[in-house]
Amino acid sequence: MSLIFFIGMPGSGKSYFAHQVSEEYGFEHVDTDEMIELFEQKSVNEIFEKEGEAYFRSKEKELLEGILEGEGHYVLISCGGGFPVYNDNLSAMKAYGCVVYVRANVDTLFDRLKDDDERPLLKGKSRLRENLEMLLEEREPIYLQADYIVDAENVTINDFGKIIELCTEQH
Repeated sequence: MSLIFFIGMPGSGKSYFAHQVSEEYGFEHVDTDEMIELFEQKSVNEIFEKEGEAYFRSKEKELLEGILEGEGHYVLISCGGGFPVYNDNLSAMKAYGCVVYVRANVDTLFDRLKDDDERPLLKGKSRLRENLEMLLEEREPIYLQADYIVDAENVTINDFGKIIELCTEQH
């Protein structure tokens, strides 16, 4: 199975691009946050509020292990923003597939998220920009270890097609 993981900050467009690419190229698309919500029968927000972040991260790890045990076809996986950061997930992702960092600047992220109440680590509208800056500073060193980096503001589906071709040649 060829796995292609899309990583990046909340609001960078990981899920959007993965969905577009999966439709264009006929790959299955899995969104990690949606899968966890389905298994837990709660929103990511509810999981964070009731069970805590550590519990949520353990569910991400379980999901990754399940994905890595699968077999068969090409799968595009849009990962929650913290997915590659915890539990040595990035190492496993790179060992079993190709990792693409969908990079967006803070201004773009702010514009996309300012009306979104569903991001547990970005709550508090008055400090949204500061929270984004802090989270990006913390996570970007991990994100930059991706196999490929694309600019969320300028990337095209055709660009993703070229990256996917390279990824499938590697794995």
